[in-house]
Amino acid sequence: MKNFLILSFVMMAFTLVTVTSVEAGAEGRVAGTVEDSEGNPLVGVQITVRAVDYDFETSRTTNKKGRFTLLVMDATKDYTIRLEMEGFVPIEEPFDPPLGDTLRRTWTMMPGAGGGGGAAAIDTGEVLGPSQTDARGAVGRKYQQGMDAFQVDDLEKARTSFEEVVELQPDLPEAHVALALVLVRLEVYDESLAEAERALELRPGDVAALKIKYESYKGLGNQEMVEVMLDELIVVSPDEDLARLVFNSAVSKIQSGDLAGGAARLEQVRDIAPNLMPVYSALSRVYFDLQRYEESAAMANEYLAKEPGSGDVLGVLYLAYDKMEMTAEAEETFEALKGADSHSVVRVMEEMGISNFNAGNMAQAKDLFERILAIEPDHGRAHYHLGLCYVSMGDSAKGKEMLTRFVELAPNDPDAAVAQEMIATL
Repeated sequence: MKNFLILSFVMMAFTLVTVTSVEAGAEGRVAGTVEDSEGNPLVGVQITVRAVDYDFETSRTTNKKGRFTLLVMDATKDYTIRLEMEGFVPIEEPFDPPLGDTLRRTWTMMPGAGGGGGAAAIDTGEVLGPSQTDARGAVGRKYQQGMDAFQVDDLEKARTSFEEVVELQPDLPEAHVALALVLVRLEVYDESLAEAERALELRPGDVAALKIKYESYKGLGNQEMVEVMLDELIVVSPDEDLARLVFNSAVSKIQSGDLAGGAARLEQVRDIAPNLMPVYSALSRVYFDLQRYEESAAMANEYLAKEPGSGDVLGVLYLAYDKMEMTAEAEETFEALKGADSHSVVRVMEEMGISNFNAGNMAQAKDLFERILAIEPDHGRAHYHLGLCYVSMGDSAKGKEMLTRFVELAPNDPDAAVAQEMIATL
């Protein structure tokens, strides 16, 4: 069963990342705030969200509290968001609205070239003094240079620019986050980790810095701290993107044999993103392997309520009912399997049948192989294994019949020669 689970979870992770259909609840919202580097709200910032792969654009302007809200109808697509205002460095970055939820985020705009105003448009002379005003303008210019370099993937230039920003204004968390992001891209993980931690000292709970810490620990191969960072992010930023990271953590745990840990992570995914149906299918499998059959059936039924006819989930449900000795429900589910895409469940049944055969449970193995043939009558390997069952149970005639059919169906199978030798002696 273990190999099946690994393959299935890799497939499930792929499905989770590539869901693109527009369904009820596919919209995403953002409730944003825009501030200057001193934490003051910026009024009149132009916010523009554009789709990457289709024709969509929407705009908003921040109110007197520096706030704005906007809605996109299909949060499964890719977008960019641009913030621009006279006298500030514009911000443009990928935008990933949460599926069926609201993203709450604060953006900080640096003074500098933006709309032609430059740093002189900021009335900071009386507060900071002339030398500090000059320094603030230099910060904005360097920050813009770093952003421009980053956008064209000139990472070394971006690194130099952001390092200069940090030197000019070391108490600016955005500069440390930007530098940390560049360092992650350069795979200098110990340095990106240090910059992210400095950003968090200046602004505790910064989600971008926490995500960079996660990526840094992952790059360093520190799996223990990767799990710690996931737990922190679940508290401060339980969104769709995080659900994918947690799902991948579950896959890793399951592949390493930690089924209980994998189940716990999948449960977190379900709490974060309850509309992501693949997690219910995944939980049904893990709960089954943990012998938590009632929970396995519950997860399978929850999935099938929205995705009826899924062969692999029906298969798990059948096996769970069978283990709970719910005969009527098991038979009803088995009948449904006959009309479903049953490739996955046939594989499960074959592996379980082989396991039972190797353990000497011939009756159970025989039942599983017979059920495979009820779903796929021309399944060659099922004939082969069923033939071995009959031979082991003393029914040579039936064993010969099954083995003969196996050779007819799969003459090039590696075990065909073995089967032919057995046929000659029966």
